[in-house]
Amino acid sequence: MDSKAASKMTRKKSQGLSINTIVIAALALAVLVVLIIIFTRGIGKTSENLGSCVTKGGVCADTLSNKCSGDYPIPIIVSGDCGNTKPTKNLCCIKQGQ
Repeated sequence: MDSKAASKMTRKKSQGLSINTIVIAALALAVLVVLIIIFTRGIGKTSENLGSCVTKGGVCADTLSNKCSGDYPIPIIVSGDCGNTKPTKNLCCIKQGQ
């Protein structure tokens, strides 16, 4: 009878996931969530900076005439810091040769 009881206990132990496996999976999931948060926030800031007029070495277009002139003759559209230019929103003027 002892061997039957031992075999039943062995079968019960081998069923299901161990506590160690569950803990490791939970920790891995938490690390994954933290990494996703870090990368999505960092990438958002980087894309803003890449699309900004200042980082391109330019100035926002004159809000009254909406034209580029003088030292900054080349108009480009940027994705951020020149939101007040009208009628073309986000119009940035950069120097020739940049």
